[in-house]
Amino acid sequence: MQLLLSADAGLRHIQAMNKLLRTVRAVLWSLIGLGGRQSEAEKRTEQVGFLPLVLVAFVIVVLLVVGLVALARFAAGA
Repeated sequence: MQLLLSADAGLRHIQAMNKLLRTVRAVLWSLIGLGGRQSEAEKRTEQVGFLPLVLVAFVIVVLLVVGLVALARFAAGA
């Protein structure tokens, strides 16, 4: 019984990770302008959800800005 519960928890973890990776992929494709047709973009938004897309996009943009600032500081110091 314990093994069955453990397998079910593992499956849920894999599904959650798959959804997160799908969200990150959708945000990255949209960030570089390769989001595809409007109907495909709407389909991805419905599959993933609006709020997770916005949160992942926010995190990616913050990481991009922090990376650029760090690169600028490194270049200015060198």
